[in-house]
Amino acid sequence: KAAEVAPAESVIFLPNNRNIVGAAEQAVTASTKSVHVLPTSSIPQGIAALLAFNPDYGAEINLEQMNKAANQVRSGEVTTAVRGVSIEGIEVNEGQAIGLLDGMLVSADDTIEGAFQGLVRAARPGSGDLVTLYWGGDVRGDDADKQAEWIRSDYPYVEVEVVQGGQMYYHYFVSFE
Repeated sequence: KAAEVAPAESVIFLPNNRNIVGAAEQAVTASTKSVHVLPTSSIPQGIAALLAFNPDYGAEINLEQMNKAANQVRSGEVTTAVRGVSIEGIEVNEGQAIGLLDGMLVSADDTIEGAFQGLVRAARPGSGDLVTLYWGGDVRGDDADKQAEWIRSDYPYVEVEVVQGGQMYYHYFVSFE
């Protein structure tokens, strides 16, 4: 329905979740418009793709540029474990904060800050990288600012941005570019 009412001849759909890419590709056939799926698997990838969009270009060029931008992003998430599990030697208890990097569990801690810092360490941001923190859930702006300062202190060669993301179930989305 969204594609049909969009004021454009072509529509690019960004799933931003690897679990719904298949459903998005099936939805393409239901539209009378030219609909394309850019298989973004995370919010940070979707944002990078959106920033690469140029309304002066056609769908094919935009898809190429947006795909290139999305694929240059590593995506992190900090959320709360809903059950206990052991994955790749990382023990997680229900209720702990966990860090995921490109969908893989990389940290677990009793605090959001600890899981966040474990995530950043696992990502190993390099010289000249941009790290963007999108805070939400039960994180406050000053908490996010403290984490940004921690990154600047431990990784002085990266640029850090802090954005209020407003997401409900994730404490942080983090993009590493």
